[in-house]
This record gives sequence, structure tokens and C-alpha cells, in this order.
Amino acid sequence: MRNSEVRVLAVGLPDGNGGPGTALSDPQLTVTAVETLRDAAVHLGRHDVCVVVQALDVPDEPGLRGVCRTVTEYPDVPLVVAARSTAERIAREAIREGAHDYWLHDAEPVTQLKERLMKAIDRHAFQRPLLQLYKRGQAAVVGEDELVLRRVSELSTLQEMFPDTFARLVAQYRLMLDAAARDRLWAAGPASSDAVAAVAQELRQLVARPRDVVDVHTAALRSSIREGSRQDARGVLEEGRVLVLRVMGHLLDRYRRDLLARAVRGDAGHKELG
Repeated sequence: MRNSEVRVLAVGLPDGNGGPGTALSDPQLTVTAVETLRDAAVHLGRHDVCVVVQALDVPDEPGLRGVCRTVTEYPDVPLVVAARSTAERIAREAIREGAHDYWLHDAEPVTQLKERLMKAIDRHAFQRPLLQLYKRGQAAVVGEDELVLRRVSELSTLQEMFPDTFARLVAQYRLMLDAAARDRLWAAGPASSDAVAAVAQELRQLVARPRDVVDVHTAALRSSIREGSRQDARGVLEEGRVLVLRVMGHLLDRYRRDLLARAVRGDAGHKELG
């Protein structure tokens, strides 16, 4: 970008000797000047632009409202705000609203405007993949939220929604239950930890509720008792009481970690993109 043509859209910038128009008189810059955001919208709808430099006092929507409008409607175009030194506080706020930089046209050398524009382009090129990654992460969260809403709104059980998956989970759970009853470990043996964690992880991915865990537990319990001896049944019942609590504990821990990760991800995304 440093050695190629840079297409600049200047919105509401005053001209005159030593003004912003002078700073944009550069052979590398191809500048289109418009007076209002309405004119800017027409140009941006028809032409590709590398960067926008927008006056803070653009006539049809001055102040932060105009900045927010440009940032919201054209997120793929970097924005530099031009302001008077008396409005520097507002210009700084514009950065928090999504502008990439600002230039004080009555206090800073005009030569700095091109430098600010080029830095804004570079910064935007760096931030863009981060923004896309953040949006993909948000889309994944939305997809998970939709599954949660579907489960809640339909009040459907895991067994009703995913019968094949439910049957497989029951079989996995039955293996853990039988092993615990055989070894009489009170469902706390280290050998069973990986199996419990695997079942809990799959339940988490299915947004399982306590009722779903109990359904899996009950189905496995009945299957084990039906096919075993009366003596075996006692061990199955005793170990089963502990096993179901272990699975629920693992599931709760995963939900807690998910919530913390989403909170950290959201905070980091806003800080990174702010």
C-alpha cells in the first residue's frame, strides 16, 4: 500500500492554503472531496475507497453521530477524523467509537495527515482478520444460544430430540455403571474419570439439562438391573447414586468454564477491536 495508489474520500474538509486539501495534494493519493455524508454514501456505493477522512463538523450529521454512522455503515473502510484542536476530546472519543485515528487540522502540520491516513490503512489491515475471527466466534456462540433456546422453548428432552445419541450415551453410561458396581469403587476410582469426563463433555455439547442426565442414568440403571442378578442390583444402585452426581458435577464444571470463556472472549474482543 505504501507504493501504490491510495484512494481517499474526504468528507466535509475545508480547503484553502495550508488546509487539509493541501495535505491531500500528493501524487500517491487519488482524492475525491464531498461536502456531506449523503454525498459520501453515494460515492462509497459506487467506488472502492482505501480510507475516509471525515470532518468532525460535517454539516449533515456533525459530531460523534456522523462518526458512528460511517463506522457502522462502512466497517470495511478505515476512518480518520479531522477536527479542530478545541474538539480534541470528541476526536478521542471517536477513536473509541471505531475511528482509526484523528488529525487536528488547526494545530498539527498538514504533512501529518497523509501519515495518519497510511497508518489507519495499515492498522485496519491488521485488525480486519481479528474482527473476522471475532465475528466467527460470535456466530458460533449465537448458534449454541439458538440450540439452548430451542431446547428451552420446545421443552424437549434429549431422548426426544436425539434418540440415537441418547441410546449411545446410555450404553456408555451403562459400561461405567457396571464397572463401578463390579469394582465397588463408589464411582470415585481414577480409572473411571476419563469415561465420566467424556460423557459429560458430550452432554454439554447437547446442552443437556439435569433431567437429561437423570434420564440417561435411569435408562442405564434399568438396563443393568434387568440383565443382572439381585446381588448385582444392590451394587448398581449404590454406585449409581454416586455416579450420577459425578456426571452432573463434571457437566456443571463445563458449563461454568463455558460462561467464563465467553465472558473473557467478549471482553478481549472489545479491547482488541476498540
